[in-house]
Amino acid sequence: MAHNPFKYGVVVTGEDFVDRKEEIDILYREVSSGKSIILYSQRRLGKTSLLIEFINRKAKKMIPVYIDLYGMTTKEDLAIQMVNNVINASYTNLDKIKNAIRDFFINLKPKVIISTDGKITLDLSTKKTYDEEELVEIFDFAEKVAKEKKKQIVMIFDEFQEIAMLNGLNMEKLMRSRFQHHKKVSYIFAGSKEHLLRQMFEEKSRAFFKFARPLSLGPIQKGEFTPFIKSKFKTTGGEISNEVIDKILSFTQGHPYFTQYLCHEIWFITKSPKIISVIDAAIQNITDQQSIAFEHIWDELRSRNQRALLVGIANEGGYNYSPDFIEKYKLKSQSHVEKSFRMLKNKGILDDNGQIIDIFFREWVIKRTNR
Repeated sequence: MAHNPFKYGVVVTGEDFVDRKEEIDILYREVSSGKSIILYSQRRLGKTSLLIEFINRKAKKMIPVYIDLYGMTTKEDLAIQMVNNVINASYTNLDKIKNAIRDFFINLKPKVIISTDGKITLDLSTKKTYDEEELVEIFDFAEKVAKEKKKQIVMIFDEFQEIAMLNGLNMEKLMRSRFQHHKKVSYIFAGSKEHLLRQMFEEKSRAFFKFARPLSLGPIQKGEFTPFIKSKFKTTGGEISNEVIDKILSFTQGHPYFTQYLCHEIWFITKSPKIISVIDAAIQNITDQQSIAFEHIWDELRSRNQRALLVGIANEGGYNYSPDFIEKYKLKSQSHVEKSFRMLKNKGILDDNGQIIDIFFREWVIKRTNR
């Protein structure tokens, strides 16, 4: 029995990854030249998949070190992961690891731990907290290893905006003070809370101001998605018409998560979708599946004005401050619209352009308020 070929909500690579050649080429060109990148991305646009695919495709001549800050609670968590991930990416010989520890650490004296499966880690838990001199050693460790190896290291921080939870401003200043001197390490700072990343890298008062080149991750172009969708249906014994693909991509606007989710549901309905109505059926299935989650989002909106603005945006395809819009959706005033917009944006429901980010939630709002 053929398995559903469309994957969503997980990291995808290889044949399940929809080609982002342009973005991958930019990442490689910049980091291989010793430059750093800030990768801006909304949630579910495939940021982490892109980073992993970049490592798999392009980082063979470098030493890639991937660090996910999501869920970290202390600066010591970050420090431990930075050191261990550099070690595991750079060394396979135990003696060389011990030499690196001896040569590159003065204040810290980590212990080498070998697990039963042969994995080597450094135990930095001899101290509960690290002072500035010890953190400097950790932040400079990758540069020292890269020089010893005579090989470029690319350090990838995923969800970098979470640094704000780890004594943020002080950590930013200390990191910047070390990273700006590194010649053999390039950095990719990626995050899904775009407004927080922009504050960190675009406000003059912040330590990382203008430190790296910005790169925004957008939807996937139709020319890349169409052959991918066709091939997925074909390899599982089905066929999809161009008309249906056009309608799918018109609805999802090339957003990878929503496109894969919708195609996943369509495939379960039929492996050979040739009529437009199958899309409506799939959308209904998805909104039914997500109804509990959507009800929770709706219930969390305590302000009547926020709910009213959300209904207006869903039905009108965007928001505005016009008297007609305010009157039609019984909003109080332009200032109330602006306040509600900011609140909905901060909750991650709206994007910077005033669009509802989750298109299936948008459909649920439309159906809920027009039934």
